[in-house]
Amino acid sequence: FVEYFPKLSRPMATPDHLEARMESLSRTAVRFQENVEARSRELELIKQRMRWEDTVRQALLYLSEQEAAIETFVEEKARWQSDTQSAIHSDDDEETVLRTEWSNIYSSLKDYEEKTLVPLQKRFESLVDESNNHFNNTNITLLPTAFMKKMQDVQAAQERTSYYLDFSNQVVTQRCLVSAFILRTAQLEQSAELIREEFIATKVAGGNAHIAGLLENHTERLEKFKAGIDDVRDHLATSIPYPVRELQTVSTQAKIKDETTNSVIHETVDMRNTRLDELWASLQQLLESKERVSRRRLSLHSFKKQAQVAEAWIESRHEILSNSNSYMLPQMTVDLEKLKEAVSQADSVEQAMKSNDTVLSSLNSVFDKCISAFQDTSLDQEEE
Repeated sequence: FVEYFPKLSRPMATPDHLEARMESLSRTAVRFQENVEARSRELELIKQRMRWEDTVRQALLYLSEQEAAIETFVEEKARWQSDTQSAIHSDDDEETVLRTEWSNIYSSLKDYEEKTLVPLQKRFESLVDESNNHFNNTNITLLPTAFMKKMQDVQAAQERTSYYLDFSNQVVTQRCLVSAFILRTAQLEQSAELIREEFIATKVAGGNAHIAGLLENHTERLEKFKAGIDDVRDHLATSIPYPVRELQTVSTQAKIKDETTNSVIHETVDMRNTRLDELWASLQQLLESKERVSRRRLSLHSFKKQAQVAEAWIESRHEILSNSNSYMLPQMTVDLEKLKEAVSQADSVEQAMKSNDTVLSSLNSVFDKCISAFQDTSLDQEEE
């Protein structure tokens, strides 16, 4: 008052009623300023909450669209179908295409999480802290339960989308492994047919070494074929995953479709494994048939060889005995030393004939084996 009217005489003292009014006005102004600042801060928090809620709506929409896109990818491209096995190729184009598309979905989702969902979570925590600090020690809240639940909805949608993404990856892996399994079993079936034709076309003839070499080669081929079957069954088939979505939000129809696809794949794998086992058993039976034929031929060949050795032995011993008998002819002079030598040679021939380990005993043994092989009627029954 004095400042605005400097020419007036100064009063001795400010009137009490004016002093009281001025103090009341000052306190009112302070409270008004505090209320304005508080309401401004609350308005700013409300604006931030509205922007945050708008981002939440966009995030929920994006995650829902991603979930639908993953579902489409699974059903239209990734999931194995029984009518797709005829389109399997020997190259890796199919797997490359599927892996690339899945990787693009994965990269897009992770990029959105880093640029949107992580900041959204941090902003939510900041809003909660600022709201709690602003309304500290009061019953007023700027963030109702519905607001808090929205963050939970975002987290649940993110977890569900990540679950679908992991499920789709397992489906892609299943598709690729099943395709590889079918391709490998088809190759083994082709190999079995080639081995069968080779076994049938092979003529079991020639010497012992030749026949033994043929049998050894056939046995080695069959062992490699059996090793291929074991590798496919024990490693490739067992590595195929069978994913089923277990989330409560997944429809019963979707779960049934997962289980149906897995059941069809199980049946396909079991059927092809059984077919390979049958092919191996058939080839094993064919090889055993060849081996029985070979045993007859080998026995006959061994007997002929042994007969030739026995014949040569008999001729040599016959010549020795003939020479010994010539010493006893009347027209020749008897030489005592030569006569002793002749007797000794005749005795050695006799001892050799009585021995258990002679050419003749070997001939008898080979003859018995030959007779046994030809008396085996199992091969004749098979050929009939």
